[in-house]
Amino acid sequence: MMVGNGHRPMCPGIVVLLSGISLLCFADHWSFCSGLHIDYFYPFNTSTDQTTEKKDDGGSKQINISTTFHFFNKAYNTVYVSNNGIISFNKEFSDRYQPVSFPINGTALVAPFWADVDIEKVPGGHVWYGESTRMDILERASCDIRTHHPEYPNFQATWVFVCTWYRVGYYGAKGDGRNKRNTFQAVLITDGYLSFVMFNYNRIEWTTGKNSEGDVTSGLGGEEAQAGYNAECGNRSEDVMGSATEAVINLTDSTNVNLPGRHLFQLTEPSDTERPTPIKTDEVRVFPTSGSMLGGERLVVSGVCFPNCCSVIKAMYVEWNVTFTCRKLSWERAECVLPSVFRIGKVTLSFTQDSSFTCDRLVCGRDFNVSTSFSIYNFIRVSPKVERVDPQNWQLNRTVQFKWNATEFTNNRTAVAVLGYNSSIPAWEVLKGLHFTKSESTSAQMNLTIPPGYSTCIIRVAELLPNKSFGRLIRLQDYAAKAIWSDIFPVSHDPDFSRQWCDRWIEREQSLKKLPPSQPCPTIYNLAKNDIAHFQMDPFCDYSAKSSNPTCSYANKVRACFRLVSPLEGGDQVCCYGNNGDLMSADDLFGWGTQQRYHFESSDSVPTLENFEEDILPALHCRYFNQGDRDLRQSYDSFRPKSTTKGYLPPKPAQCAGDPHLVTLDGKKYTFNGVGEFIFIQDREKKCVIQIRTTQAKDIDNNKQNASIIDAVVMGGEGKKQIQVQRISQGNQHVGVLVEGVKLDLGSAQDLHISGLSLSVRRQGTEVSSVLVVFDKEGLSVEIEPTPYLLNVLLIVGSKLKGKLEGLLGNFNGKADDDFKTSNGTVLGSELSDQDIHEKFGPSWAITQEESLFTYPEGMGTANFTDLSFKPYYLDDLKGQFSEDIIKFCGLESPECLFDYQTTRNEEIASQTKKFVKFFENIVNETQPVTRCDFPPDMENATKNFTGLKENDVVEYTCLNDTGEPHVLTCLANGSWSSDEVVCRRKVQETTEEGLSEMIIAVVSAAGAVVLISIITVVCVILCRRKPKRRREQPEPMDLTEIPPFNMFNKAFLQQLQKITEDGSFKIPRPFLEDPKLYEEYF
Repeated sequence: MMVGNGHRPMCPGIVVLLSGISLLCFADHWSFCSGLHIDYFYPFNTSTDQTTEKKDDGGSKQINISTTFHFFNKAYNTVYVSNNGIISFNKEFSDRYQPVSFPINGTALVAPFWADVDIEKVPGGHVWYGESTRMDILERASCDIRTHHPEYPNFQATWVFVCTWYRVGYYGAKGDGRNKRNTFQAVLITDGYLSFVMFNYNRIEWTTGKNSEGDVTSGLGGEEAQAGYNAECGNRSEDVMGSATEAVINLTDSTNVNLPGRHLFQLTEPSDTERPTPIKTDEVRVFPTSGSMLGGERLVVSGVCFPNCCSVIKAMYVEWNVTFTCRKLSWERAECVLPSVFRIGKVTLSFTQDSSFTCDRLVCGRDFNVSTSFSIYNFIRVSPKVERVDPQNWQLNRTVQFKWNATEFTNNRTAVAVLGYNSSIPAWEVLKGLHFTKSESTSAQMNLTIPPGYSTCIIRVAELLPNKSFGRLIRLQDYAAKAIWSDIFPVSHDPDFSRQWCDRWIEREQSLKKLPPSQPCPTIYNLAKNDIAHFQMDPFCDYSAKSSNPTCSYANKVRACFRLVSPLEGGDQVCCYGNNGDLMSADDLFGWGTQQRYHFESSDSVPTLENFEEDILPALHCRYFNQGDRDLRQSYDSFRPKSTTKGYLPPKPAQCAGDPHLVTLDGKKYTFNGVGEFIFIQDREKKCVIQIRTTQAKDIDNNKQNASIIDAVVMGGEGKKQIQVQRISQGNQHVGVLVEGVKLDLGSAQDLHISGLSLSVRRQGTEVSSVLVVFDKEGLSVEIEPTPYLLNVLLIVGSKLKGKLEGLLGNFNGKADDDFKTSNGTVLGSELSDQDIHEKFGPSWAITQEESLFTYPEGMGTANFTDLSFKPYYLDDLKGQFSEDIIKFCGLESPECLFDYQTTRNEEIASQTKKFVKFFENIVNETQPVTRCDFPPDMENATKNFTGLKENDVVEYTCLNDTGEPHVLTCLANGSWSSDEVVCRRKVQETTEEGLSEMIIAVVSAAGAVVLISIITVVCVILCRRKPKRRREQPEPMDLTEIPPFNMFNKAFLQQLQKITEDGSFKIPRPFLEDPKLYEEYF
């Protein structure tokens, strides 16, 4: 739902329109009839808005805005929203429920209605907020400023922040007071250097809460609400007329812009509006800091002094030599639309003057050439914004339908196109004529016709914008308008087309090198889920739905599918699991669940698209669309081996939780409370190195305690860039990430691949829940969970590194009794006291400045963060000293929680420690080795039926040409079947028409030969009888009934004929012979 008028009112007629609107009142609230009609509010509760927590004296956390907001010679990039009617800039202000008269020194805020709001105990109220660069909103803001400030006739807004308090009540309301509501709004507007705040008042029915000495039933009296603005320096402030008096209830009637219910204040003096001093080139800012490889997203550029005479700016992905244009919005703000690219990763994004446009010497006094770091992510990582309806029925020459969210676009023209992927360039090419729709349209349909030569398609919906600089409509193919996309989909024709497509694919595969040995799949689902060092969820399956059953585009009836985190010699492995948790056979998934030639994020191929065309489409055309074609299936299987579990070894987990409680890779548990920077784990060749920084823990009053916590983790190694994850405290975000010392914007960051490391930011709502870093080739993952007070760390390490590691987490050799090995190789013993761990073992792994991978503030190093003299509490000394409250909270089964509560006096630290330790114990249980038999092989001339792959499960083979009992094999405890082979006699098949013709020819030939031999024999006999001979006694005539019947199933005879007609049974005429002995001799 979007509340508020989304259409821009015409500037000249605002007052006239209002006179007709203000008469819309409800009888039971006639006394509060006046006020700005809700249609004159800026849109709120939109799809992009956020809401504050429904909590008394609550509000938002820190909000990082995408522009610089100037407020009387101070510049801000963050704001805070308070439920109590305040937007503050330099500090959070939610707990200030009692209004204070201006000026206030040291606080920058705007307050449309500062009072004791309660949306927790007085239900029905909402507080919505959000920034906007939507064109219609910006045009509306520009119009409002020009109307109310005619001295700025050319004002062009570039950014708007809207916060709306809708039907909010007051604290302590009772009786009729619980029905009283206020609705008001604050709008921040800037063009990059001029700043304004607008207050809109629709309904004001109360002025004071209970704790401000107000009447609980009327909401009046006491310390009345404050309204206005206050600059940080304290010498710039202004009240709204009637503020902090009983007249504040009349805000709906008062105005300073000739529009009752609206007040507008300029937050910059004329002297502040001079052209700003250019910002250093390394301070150029872009928002967002990452974009999809499909393109079409709007990019806002700020922090640069753009020349006045140039309206077009040239942007470039430097390493890829991809250029596109941006248009200037103000002196320090420009807007671009990202182009399509066919790579992913970090890239340098530069901005220069477009050489095709002439411009005088820049008024900024320097050349215009700035750059920043930008990231391109794989489009398969995010949900498509264009939804294909009933995608299973998207076939050629059918009418298909798709839909999108109307709020994605702001202008009155959009264009819809079907694009095909041309892999030879690569490029997206328009295949279907453009279909123009109105801006309010949210769906379209068309007859799906695709010209020959395209196998992969996509739907693009784009808005068309008039380019004022060029005075024409930008062509869609120039990517000069925002665009949203569907998922990619195959061109589905008919079985004959798929057969021909598959034949061409097989021909290509025959010329390519053979796939490398496959990667074994985890034996069960739980192992695949937890082996995050090697496997990740298949992005072709949608796991975002609340349903427990994912929607996998090309694999039905699965619980989940997984793919490799990093490419296997450029390729991939797909492992799918059923509801019973076992690996599913590719035979049941129509080819899904095999080894694949291309990884969907390989740097050696076009991400996703090459995998789709060379691995997914073959499974569809060779198996799914031609399920009955045995030859195609066998050909496909020969090039894409089925996934198996044979040879899989589960990973090992390790942890560091709370007030550092460690569990090594071999299972040794201990606590180390050092303060400094240490080797957490590293391989002896230094290809993967993980270091931690620990600092003193603090209690809830921010006092340091005799304990320590993990404050930062850095990962790197030979040939790798450094990724540093550190604890911060900025609103609702508790973690920051640095890549090679450069801060990463977690608000827009997607999964990134950075020189041998993969970075993934996981979220719960708007908060970062964990940061995952994977060493791609080494098979090691580090998952970091931020909390307000510390970082918890989980490691998952594959068998490839077994026996090759060292550090605080042990040597991973399968033995826990030698994990207390110092950096010089000395094993201190299998069991150590907490004091020996602190004084002898831990300090040996402290890093030097030369070893450090950390990024430091200027002039600082590892010595500034290390205190080897620090003496903590030891768990050994605290046993038996825990209070009943602590024991009740933690339970005796959680010594880590008991220790953390006792040493830090911080319940939240103890709670998070207990939760993470339990989480780790579940990981340990779910990564234990599990034995499964591999899929039983197919046997020639037999059908197969098996009950499962667990120990004692059986497989039955029934021979097609045997009436005996089935052959039964059993799954043994070692993961093998009780026998390797079942031999069945080949079944004699029915004769085909073609085979019958060949059979007749062969049999007639054979019969002719027999007749010819018979004739020759008879002639010889006659000639012999003509010679004079000695008369002898003639034998008795033979009874023809004694001749044995023709043996149609004589084995030798059948073998001879099968050589001629391999694919059929046969029938031949029985020859008529005069001499029965000839019959016996031949057969």
